[in-house]
Amino acid sequence: MVHGRVTSAHFDYIIDKVLQRLASWGGKLLNRAGRVTLVNSVVAIIPSYSMQF
Repeated sequence: MVHGRVTSAHFDYIIDKVLQRLASWGGKLLNRAGRVTLVNSVVAIIPSYSMQF
């Protein structure tokens, strides 16, 4: 639980998690459009999953 103002430091773990996922998908077997779709879906889900708790 966060008491007081919510700062960007409270969301650093989400940014780290997204960056870890993106690094592993660099040149895998997907074309650019496939990677964009994958990134959009994962980047949208990770924060909402984390905020459910």
